[in-house]
Amino acid sequence: MTYRTDKVELGYLPVYRQIADHYEDHSLLPPTLLEIGVGDQGGMEMFRDLGFRAYGVDNAPNRAVGGVLLANQDDPGLRDMVSVQFGIRSWDVIVDDASHLAAETLATLRHMWPAVEDGGFYIIEDWNYLEGPDMWQNGWQSLLGNMISWSHRSTVEYSDVLTGVDMVSIRHGMIILRKDNLADPARQDLNR
Repeated sequence: MTYRTDKVELGYLPVYRQIADHYEDHSLLPPTLLEIGVGDQGGMEMFRDLGFRAYGVDNAPNRAVGGVLLANQDDPGLRDMVSVQFGIRSWDVIVDDASHLAAETLATLRHMWPAVEDGGFYIIEDWNYLEGPDMWQNGWQSLLGNMISWSHRSTVEYSDVLTGVDMVSIRHGMIILRKDNLADPARQDLNR
């Protein structure tokens, strides 16, 4: 199948297949996915073909059609707007493929991380293309370094940015964060 998205040529499709397979094995309902920055919606088409109930956010009025909310990615009220628009308060997967500006991407992460389901994924695409004067001052290196070094068993919270991070993977131009699944009995045993 040919998709109108750069996600295939950038090597992201196998990662999304793996995530879709995870949900196929562990869920009765199709997993929910929110893509922030939908472009021409080729990515949403790909996500739907993989079995996700895919919705989107974009700041271009001509793209805000067919399950896409018109909003800015760094709006502090984005989580509430998405919840009202789509009737979904928490998401299995959130994908940020929006501005690729460091400050806006970090703001989106801060606002939307609480909306990720336990055991769910937050993915920042094209992180190696992030731009802006705040690229390193806003803490990307520190954020990732600390998230990688602190285990879920740590008694010290990393910061006010993210809590409950189970896994961080950096590959194929993607930052893939997985939220702790505290409902998983194996996780509960590790936290004792």
